[in-house]
Amino acid sequence: MTGGGFGFDSVNLRKVDVSAGGARGAFDAYLQASGTRMVGMRVQNKNDMNRANLRLNWTRQENAAPAPAATATRVGLDVSYSDLDMQIPGSLTDASWRNEPWAADPLNVTGAYARREQRWRFGLRASQGLGTRFGTIEAFSFGTARTIDHPIFRVVDQNTHRVQSGLRHAVSFDAPGALTVRLNTGLDVDRWYGDSRQWTNVAGTQGRSTPCVNDRVRNIVSTACVNQFVTLPGLGTYTSADITRGKATLTAGARYDRVTYDIEDRIRPSQSVNQSFDQVSPRVAVRYDVKPGVSVYSSVARGFEVPTNSELTASPDTLSGLNTALRPSSLMNYEAGAKALLKSRVLLDVAVYRTNVTGEFLSRTVVIPGVQFPRTIFENVGRTRRTGLEVSATTLVAPWVDVVTSYTYARYVMTQFTGTEINAQGQSVAANYAGKLIPGVPQQRGAVEMRFRPTNTLGVTVWGEAQGRTFVDNANTTTGTVFTQVTRTGQAPLIVPVAFGAVPGYALAHASIAYTLPETRGARTGASRASLFVNIENILDRRYVAAMATNSGNGRFYFPGAGRVVNAGLTLSTGGR
Repeated sequence: MTGGGFGFDSVNLRKVDVSAGGARGAFDAYLQASGTRMVGMRVQNKNDMNRANLRLNWTRQENAAPAPAATATRVGLDVSYSDLDMQIPGSLTDASWRNEPWAADPLNVTGAYARREQRWRFGLRASQGLGTRFGTIEAFSFGTARTIDHPIFRVVDQNTHRVQSGLRHAVSFDAPGALTVRLNTGLDVDRWYGDSRQWTNVAGTQGRSTPCVNDRVRNIVSTACVNQFVTLPGLGTYTSADITRGKATLTAGARYDRVTYDIEDRIRPSQSVNQSFDQVSPRVAVRYDVKPGVSVYSSVARGFEVPTNSELTASPDTLSGLNTALRPSSLMNYEAGAKALLKSRVLLDVAVYRTNVTGEFLSRTVVIPGVQFPRTIFENVGRTRRTGLEVSATTLVAPWVDVVTSYTYARYVMTQFTGTEINAQGQSVAANYAGKLIPGVPQQRGAVEMRFRPTNTLGVTVWGEAQGRTFVDNANTTTGTVFTQVTRTGQAPLIVPVAFGAVPGYALAHASIAYTLPETRGARTGASRASLFVNIENILDRRYVAAMATNSGNGRFYFPGAGRVVNAGLTLSTGGR
């Protein structure tokens, strides 16, 4: 059980985690529950979360012991529940995050932006060994029910279900030529369905008596702006082979995916949609073990990504609850790397990659004349190229201290994309962003963590992180002005200039200390342990931007990070003999 927590300067946090588990004969079980209550540093910044997870397993026994792996039988049951109640303070302008980072977007306060969600999930898992000759077969099926009350630019009300099932088979055998072959095949079936409705947002409640803006149907009394029944069935199947000879392993395979969007519009049937997307995605990879502890690899793979329901239903159209212009993205990825254990003290991992993407998703906040609240929508970028380097190392400096370091270089470029900008007259004009970096992605990021264990009961960790400058708009503006529109009743929108700039780089330092009390033993309870911990985040109380709303049409790009936060807690455990 882990519990406790208090905050200074910016955040108030209370958290309790309770877990228990055990095994008896062929059965084992694990139960975990947690409750978190947090009030952030900003106005309208609450986040409450309750969770519970139960996992039960049964393993076939032979002579009071688990059956051999080749013929093992295992069945599992998973049950989980979560309850989320959070407020959304929104993003800030450049001047606000620098001078009043505790503030919230006034429209988020007016509209009581929030997310209230309950989710139930039930699942069954089973695996059966078919013998050394025929391998292992696995099957699973999960069902999820979810209700969402989500006041944002509208009050989004969803009651949805999802069923996911899959089948896996793996078998290994020896082949002529001193080859070892492992074959993997699988089938995935996914069906997401349910009601999705949107109402006019009136102070965070459903505005039943207010017609939707620009709604030609004139929805008056108790009719939603959007009323849809959405079905998103998906099918995926794959096969792959790992072929090993000596120190070399070749992996080759392919996956086929098909996703259908079936949206029944109950208000405007002519806007109903039924459209399917599919793709075959092959992959080839080679790994070579240079010597024990040292290997190199390279791979080429094609990928396929469809819009999520949240991305799809963020529509720029005031009449529609669906962004029909958004299409899946496709990519080709090339990667090479090495993993090495050097002198049993340094674990090194290096990777370089190049990814060419067609139709990458990019977010944009739009201000719609006559609409009170801005909307975040998604659009496809014509072509992008991602080039990156990732390096990490874990070094055992001494038996009582180790150091973990990491560095990431990411250059993500839009090679072909024509978008839009709002000029000083409030007009949308075309803009060519070819050669510009994708906003919201820092080019450089690094971290270092030092773990000290001066005694068996005391642990001290000090870590730091640094990030380079990050652009927030497609034009990669260092400092500039965005022109936003303010709606005025009976008049033309007012064009207001808002200053903004790229997010400056920053460096943060953190520390934690944990002390374990001496163990006690009871005749019935077994071993009991207790430990105390204290964490200090952002020790120097730096002001920084933790996240960004890219391409914000209202000039609110920035989500400020928390200042110095201190939290402490107690962990208790008992059991075991």
